[in-house]
Amino acid sequence: VGTVETRTVCESVRSLALGKRIKFVEAECTGIDFDKKMVQCGKSIEGAQLHGDLDNRQTIDDKKKDKAAKSSSRLIADSTRNRPGFEMEYDYLVIGFGAENQTFNTPGVTKHAHFLKEVPDARRIRAAISDAFESAVQPGITDEQRKQLLHFIVVGGGPTGVEFAAELNDLVNEDLSQFHKKLVRSDVKISLIEALPSVLGVYDKTVQEYTMKHFARESINVLNNTFVKEVKADSVVVTSKASKDPVSIPCSLVVWATGIKPRPLVDRIRATIGEQI
Repeated sequence: VGTVETRTVCESVRSLALGKRIKFVEAECTGIDFDKKMVQCGKSIEGAQLHGDLDNRQTIDDKKKDKAAKSSSRLIADSTRNRPGFEMEYDYLVIGFGAENQTFNTPGVTKHAHFLKEVPDARRIRAAISDAFESAVQPGITDEQRKQLLHFIVVGGGPTGVEFAAELNDLVNEDLSQFHKKLVRSDVKISLIEALPSVLGVYDKTVQEYTMKHFARESINVLNNTFVKEVKADSVVVTSKASKDPVSIPCSLVVWATGIKPRPLVDRIRATIGEQI
């Protein structure tokens, strides 16, 4: 959210291997040949050699089209990231490369929502929150625009979504309120959207009730039994269990925390060796 610096929670893998009989290679695994006991790593492709921008989902062509992008903090295409393809033989193989975000193919999520999984995600969210507050105090901003800018939505009522909503509330009320006391008091709104009847559905009911009471006390708006149908740059479109009519909720920031799914490579491994090991 912004309350912790990334350097305090990150550790270089290479430093962990220092002085040990460990060889570290930073590469992308694209396939595994289980018969030959070979890990296949792909070569870097055009567009992967990009540096210097928080938003790595934006291409250089997108930047060229954006005439308003005057910042020197931009995507740089250089030749420093030169990763030829190779194969590496193994005796024993441990697979632990994690998962990716589950979007349920909801329109607009990949383009407009923030994920909360990797360090660049956290940096983007922190910058976006700052931008929202700075935009809200610009001369000429209407009351309606200000409320839209300062409405932050978290989608997903699991542990990640709940913790993020609570941390965001702390950031706003304990830190940003020092600089924007009037905005925090009158215009900031945090909403959490959950498709199930309660947040933290896999936890004990007492934990669910405690969380709901705490959020109510902190004025965090919880929308249970609510389904996100589309994410836009300035709003989310939702329906509810009670009403199938779509409703547009204005906001500036959407954090998508609805769980994870296997990476494509995992699906290919399953197809090769089967699910029963």
